[in-house]
Amino acid sequence: MILLLVFGMLLFNQKLKAVERTKALLETASAHRLADIFVASFEGSFDQRLAMLDAVDLRQRLLKATEIITRHLQVCFALLDAVFGVCVLLMDVCG
Repeated sequence: MILLLVFGMLLFNQKLKAVERTKALLETASAHRLADIFVASFEGSFDQRLAMLDAVDLRQRLLKATEIITRHLQVCFALLDAVFGVCVLLMDVCG
């Protein structure tokens, strides 16, 4: 259980670094590159990224990027819920 908690914390830390990189890129990038920057900062399948890059229309490109980011954040929140549940369980057992 402790190994799961440590793994969750490491994964969460990695995700925070991705958010920090994204923030730094957004401060220096032009508006038309937003979708590319977002997708590069988050995990997604090759097919998802290719579909986003294939979209020429900026609005479609941003919509596809938003889909990738939304899926990624849902996975992160599910992981955080699981880690929190393990922490509560450990506190009950130890406390």
